[in-house]
Amino acid sequence: MLQALNNLQNALSYDVNVSTQGNEIAYALYVLARNRKAAISDLRYYADTKLSEFSSPLARAQIGAALGLYGDAQRATTIFSNALGLSRDSIIGVGGGSTAGSGHHSGTLQAGRQAVGEQALDQHAGTDLDAARRPFGEGCRQGSEARSQRR
Repeated sequence: MLQALNNLQNALSYDVNVSTQGNEIAYALYVLARNRKAAISDLRYYADTKLSEFSSPLARAQIGAALGLYGDAQRATTIFSNALGLSRDSIIGVGGGSTAGSGHHSGTLQAGRQAVGEQALDQHAGTDLDAARRPFGEGCRQGSEARSQRR
C-alpha cells in the first residue's frame, strides 16, 4: 500500500497537464488525501489556479473532497458548488435524463459531506443535494402520489 501511494505521489510530480490528465490527477490527489499523504499546498494550488481546467464534475468534486478531508471546508464547499453547477450544465447540455456514473459522483459527494458537513454544503450550493442525485422522475412520482392522497 505504501508503495502504491509513493507511486501516486511520484506520478503527480510528472503529470502536470490538467487539460489532458485532469481526471487522473484529481483521483490521485483524492486517494492521497484519504491516506493523509497529499500535500495541502498542491491541493490549494489546483483548487485556486487550475480548477477551471478540470473538465469533469467528478474531478472537481474529488479536489473538493480532498480539501474537505484536510479541513479546508471553505474551499471544499466552493468547489463542490462549482462541480454541482458543471454537472447540471452537462446534464442539461446532453438533453438530461442520464444517470450514468452517478455511483462515482455520489461516493465522492458522500466523502465531501462527511468532511465538510451536509448543512454547509447544501446551504452553499443553494439546493438539496440529495434531490439532485435522485433519478429524474422520482420527485414527480412522489408529487403525484401526494396529490392523489389529498383528493
